[in-house]
Amino acid sequence: MRWKINKDNYESGETRIVEGFLFFPLIIEGEKRWLEHAKWEEYVCTIYKVGSSGKIKYNWAVKRWID
Repeated sequence: MRWKINKDNYESGETRIVEGFLFFPLIIEGEKRWLEHAKWEEYVCTIYKVGSSGKIKYNWAVKRWID
């Protein structure tokens, strides 16, 4: 498994497109998809610093399916 990290700093509300095979069910807007290849949009909902090192963490929330 591999992926690229595009950048280190995100703004609140920034979006990204994620795609992959859904080994576990994912429900977005009342539609469940499972055991198939899918694409969906996520956005940054929380940005916070961790510990004394000041490392920044981001929480991504699912927004909608991309068909």
